[in-house]
Amino acid sequence: MSFDMTRREALGVLGAAAGTLLAGPLPAMASDNKDEDSSSDAAKGSETGALYAALPGANSNWGFVDVNGSWVIEPSLGGIASAPGDSCYTVPHVNDSSFARDSQINDNLELHGGVFDGDLFPATTADDTETWGYIDRTGKWAIEPQYLYAACFINGFAIVQDKDKDFHFITPEGKDAFGKLDCKTVTPFFEGYACLYSGDGWGVIDTKGEWALASAKDTTSPYKYSAPLVFNEGKCFDDFKYIDTSGNTIFEFSEEDRGYANRLYDGYKDTRPIYKSFHQDRVFYGHRMYDAQGKVLTDFTFNDFKQVIIATYQDERIFHEDLCAAKDPITHVWGYIDKDGTWVIKPQFEVAYSFSQGLAMVLDPASGNYGFIDKNGDWKIPPRFRLPDGYAGDLSYTFDANGRVFVVADLPDGSNSSRMRYGWIDTDGNWVCSWEY
Repeated sequence: MSFDMTRREALGVLGAAAGTLLAGPLPAMASDNKDEDSSSDAAKGSETGALYAALPGANSNWGFVDVNGSWVIEPSLGGIASAPGDSCYTVPHVNDSSFARDSQINDNLELHGGVFDGDLFPATTADDTETWGYIDRTGKWAIEPQYLYAACFINGFAIVQDKDKDFHFITPEGKDAFGKLDCKTVTPFFEGYACLYSGDGWGVIDTKGEWALASAKDTTSPYKYSAPLVFNEGKCFDDFKYIDTSGNTIFEFSEEDRGYANRLYDGYKDTRPIYKSFHQDRVFYGHRMYDAQGKVLTDFTFNDFKQVIIATYQDERIFHEDLCAAKDPITHVWGYIDKDGTWVIKPQFEVAYSFSQGLAMVLDPASGNYGFIDKNGDWKIPPRFRLPDGYAGDLSYTFDANGRVFVVADLPDGSNSSRMRYGWIDTDGNWVCSWEY
C-alpha cells in the first residue's frame, strides 16, 4: 500500500492552511477540561514525557504540546515526518515518489502518529520543507537538516535517504551505521532484524549490518525471501510457517489453511499473509485462531453462520487488552471476542477498532459518528467524531499511554461546514488542544 507525495505533504506540512486554533492563545493551549491540570495527568506526562504535534491558528507551522496542552516546542517546524492520525512508518521507494506505509508495522510497534515520546523527532524547517533532520525535546536541531527523507527512530536506528536517494541507517548521534544500503526500500529493525528489498526479493540484516538468517547462508544472493520478515513477540511469518528469531520453525500451517488463505487473499498478493503477526499470543490465519505453539483454538468455519469472520485483508484486526474486534457474517456488524473466540460485546457497530486504556473507537450506525465504548460495550465518550484521514493500523485510533488520542470533529452548529476541528482528547472526551482546518 502506498500514498503519493502530495498526500504526505498535506499531512506533514499541513500548517500552511491550518486556520484558527480553537484551544486558546499562545504560548499555552487552553482546553475543554474542567480539571485540565489534574495531578494524574501531570504525573502521567512526567513519567513518559510524551509530546503531541499541534498547529496554532496564528502560525502555519508545527509545534509540540505537553500532556496538558501547553506549548513545549514553539510552532516553528515546516514539516514533521509523523503527523497526528497518520503512520509513523512511511518509507519512500527509490524509483518514485510513493511512500510505503504498512499498518501492521505500526501495530507491532504500537506507534501513534504525531506523538514525540523518544529523544529525537524528524522534521524540517519552515523555510525548507524538502530537507529533513532531527530535533531534540527542546526543539533544537540535534541532527541538522540534510536528508531527502528521514523516518522516526525505531529500536535504536532511523532510516534516512540522502540527496542521491540512497538509503542509510543512522544512530541517534547522527552517525551512518552501515554505509549505503543496496536496496530500493527498507524496513525498520524488528527484534534485531531489518529487511532490504532489491526489486526481486528481500534480504535480512542484523543490528551489525551483516546478512542474517537465510540471507547469510547463500553465497549467490542474500535476497532470499519473497516478503520481508517482521518479527513480533519472537515470531515471524515466513512462507506458510512461523519461525523464531534464530530462523527455526515453530510450526507450519495445514494444507487446508494454506489453500483457504490463498483464496481469501487472492488479489492482494503484495500483502497476503505476509504480516500475520502474533499479538497477545494469538494469530488468525485461514479460518482458524492459533496460539503461540500452533495449536488451533477456534475454527471459524464459514459454513457455520453462528461463528464470526476475522481478519479479511480489508478488515485486519488484532488482540489488544485481551479483546479483538470481529464481524458477524450475517449482519456484517462488529463486536468483540475474547481469546477463546467467545463474543464479549455483541456485534452492533458499523466499524470497530482495538481497545486501549479500556476504551475502543467504534462507528455508531445510528448517528454515523465515531465514539468510544468501554469493555461492557457502553458509551464512555458519545459518538461525535469523524475518522482521521489516513488509516495507519488498528492501533491508530487508540489512546496512548497518557490517555490521549487524535480525533476529528465537526465544528459547532453555524460554523463553516467545509472546515473541521482537529486535535487531541483525553479519556473523558475533553479536548486537550485542537485547531480548525
